[in-house]
Amino acid sequence: YVGVNAFRASLLFQPSSVIAGLLGGLSAPILNRRALRAERNRATAASLETYYAYQQTLQTSVREVTNTLRGVANYDSAVTLRRREVEVLRSAVETASLLQYTGYATYLEIITAQRSVLDAELSLAELRRTQLLQAVALYRALGGGWNTPVRE
Repeated sequence: YVGVNAFRASLLFQPSSVIAGLLGGLSAPILNRRALRAERNRATAASLETYYAYQQTLQTSVREVTNTLRGVANYDSAVTLRRREVEVLRSAVETASLLQYTGYATYLEIITAQRSVLDAELSLAELRRTQLLQAVALYRALGGGWNTPVRE
């Protein structure tokens, strides 16, 4: 056999050694057919498992990005509406001041209008903060790579 005679170079290329080596090489897959088939099935299953894990990760990533993009768009429109509300309330303070100057409103109405403006501005600041956190979440979903969790 080639394996046994390999230590002697003169016997390595004799016809009996070559034929024995070929027969051993051809008969090994036939004799180990079940083991080879099982190994192939295991490798196929591992490949499919990796593929499905990749698909799951891809779907999760797309879902996260889509949800975060929707959140950013929603917060953009909410901030725009809240800014309009602040502007309207500021004009209400000016109107209340003019009415108080002419005697048609009380000082309490001016203070109430100012309080409404301050509440709306505070709400706007909180909304803007949430909008920026949503933008950070979008960067993370797109692969920002931060490992620390977002503080809410």
